[in-house]
Amino acid sequence: WDHQGSDGLSRLQSARQRAREEKLAGQMAAADESKDVQIKMIEGDSFPLGRVTKKSVSGIRIVVDGSIKSIPWTQIDEPSKVLLGYKGIVDAEARKQKKMADFVAIAAAGNSLGMKFVPAGTPGVFFSVWETRVGDFRKFVTETDYDAIESSTNGNPSYTLEEGGEWKQAGGSWKDPRFPASAKQNDEHPVVCVSYLDAESFCAWLTKKERASGRIPANASYRLPTDGEWSRACGLGKYPWGNTFPPKRNEGNYSGKESMIGSLKGFGDEFSKAGRADGAGRTSAVGMYGANRYGLHDMGGNVFEWCGTWYRASLNEADVLEKIPALKDDQGGETYRVLRGGSWDYRSEIFLRSSCRDDDAPRDRVGNRGFRCVLSVG
Repeated sequence: WDHQGSDGLSRLQSARQRAREEKLAGQMAAADESKDVQIKMIEGDSFPLGRVTKKSVSGIRIVVDGSIKSIPWTQIDEPSKVLLGYKGIVDAEARKQKKMADFVAIAAAGNSLGMKFVPAGTPGVFFSVWETRVGDFRKFVTETDYDAIESSTNGNPSYTLEEGGEWKQAGGSWKDPRFPASAKQNDEHPVVCVSYLDAESFCAWLTKKERASGRIPANASYRLPTDGEWSRACGLGKYPWGNTFPPKRNEGNYSGKESMIGSLKGFGDEFSKAGRADGAGRTSAVGMYGANRYGLHDMGGNVFEWCGTWYRASLNEADVLEKIPALKDDQGGETYRVLRGGSWDYRSEIFLRSSCRDDDAPRDRVGNRGFRCVLSVG
């Protein structure tokens, strides 16, 4: 109500207004005690009334658990109309919840590649329970004849770990990342040597494929997670496995004594010299280590994961930037993409933190980097 004055008449009408709102709200609540119901009058045109200006009432607005339904004033005295409006809100919400429940079941059951997706902290966004596998990427390349090896607009020749512990462009690729024979990949390992743009192309292909088959609706799509979505999915611990360092054997695939083979033979630091081992010389099969509270595997370790967010130095904590000065240079914020999670060759406490962001150019392909898909709807 918009009062320009106050007298007994206006106070009386305000009291009647509140009484009517409370009565209508009571009727709705009585219809279903599990719902939070609010009734508000909708103001119409202003008109003079003695020494004050009043606003007419054009209808009521029913708010049920956050959903809104408006009913014209001409229907207010028809209880059936009011209840019908209320029921419409409840029914629509029930349909929405059932549709989402059905979608959750479909996502968890797996897509045509056998990738399974679960809710992980962001409404409408479902995370793959594991990183994209060699076999998944192979299917994409086979069906599309996509070139993820040669230099192109989507990627550069791959950097692989060579003799002397140096990363070089030596002819490796996602098909053969030049791992030692004892650490050879199979189709259940996470694909590496894929660029951010390769990962985006995979997601676009999978979206088109699954929509065409009717597995996902038109308003659903596969993509890379944003930095914020990845953070929520990882959890609240200082590290993906908890709050103590270093991780135990079953808490992820990071650098350890078994990694000191091939091009890393003879190398080492306190992390690996301490005898920390996880059983994987390079990458490990997805799902080999325990899942987090959402059911996601390898949110720490195995391979770095591309995120769909431009890297900005401000994303990192101050001590990270102090100890790793290269991360201060974000080239203005739209040059590098975010990488999260650490990988099989990392042992630095800084890089193994859940909150640490690495970065790289979208076209770079490296033997310790892969990606994880999310399925978003709406």
